[in-house]
Amino acid sequence: MSVFNSDVRGKRMTKYDDDYRLIRQAQDLDAVTRPDRRAIHFSLEKLNGSWRTQISGKVKTWVLKSFGLKLMQRFFPTFKVGGIVFVTRYDDVVAVLKDHTSFNVPFGPEMQEMAGGTVFALGDDGEVHSDQSEFMHEAMKAVDIDGGIRPCVRRVTQALLADAGGEIDVARDVFRRITSEACLEAMGIETDSALDFADYSAACSALIFGDPNGTPWMREQAMIGAKRKREVLDMNIRAYTALSPKARNAVKPKRVLHHLVDLVEAKTGKPLDEDGHALVRTMLFGIITGFVPTAALGAGKLMVFLRKNP
Repeated sequence: MSVFNSDVRGKRMTKYDDDYRLIRQAQDLDAVTRPDRRAIHFSLEKLNGSWRTQISGKVKTWVLKSFGLKLMQRFFPTFKVGGIVFVTRYDDVVAVLKDHTSFNVPFGPEMQEMAGGTVFALGDDGEVHSDQSEFMHEAMKAVDIDGGIRPCVRRVTQALLADAGGEIDVARDVFRRITSEACLEAMGIETDSALDFADYSAACSALIFGDPNGTPWMREQAMIGAKRKREVLDMNIRAYTALSPKARNAVKPKRVLHHLVDLVEAKTGKPLDEDGHALVRTMLFGIITGFVPTAALGAGKLMVFLRKNP
């Protein structure tokens, strides 16, 4: 089966083409069938697809890293495959990123669906992006790298290595865990399993950034992960908003979640209502979706570099 979807004219297309037609179709189907995502088994391994898909992906990655990208930059700097256009030169990439009129971000519909009805800044180029960015930039000042994040990462890493028995999968068992623990610490979120939370975030990230063709099994797993992540965020937001003013002031140190709630309430001039709750959840959802997978990937790249350059 082709990895591309076809429109009514037989042309290859992505899920973003024709006014997000493939995304809308999937959303309409869910609205009719109303799948019980609490009853469906979640597994991050399902995102890998069949063994043929995995082998094909590894071959394509090897080709791009070995010589494909260099050839494209030299001879085909703008290269179209099916419904996807590859922009390979730095100046062209910068030009695309700056031209919001011609190249708008395509992530809005799925970000809005996963976050629970409100679009995240990453899915918008206009007022929503500006307003949420203002909140998030202010709230992120609460992240204490030296006093909060580093001690957390050090403590978890030392515990994992001490319990490993001399052998451990660094990428899966260390980086995935510590990036999730660091994220939870920075955001001010409590949950039963940091590893499950990491997997939910990875599934959501894969749908947004790694599935331009609209793969059904990737969407299913991402939506299961999104539902469970929303439940964790809702529980933590409600726990903070239920506190008395005196108890809130006693929360030390305040994390990103606490500051976002305080900022939204200060701007609206009233206690957090349903719309405010949805806004806080959306901003947390979006930050976390990028935080955990991206940080884990970056840690892996650093490890590869250090191994090659001891």
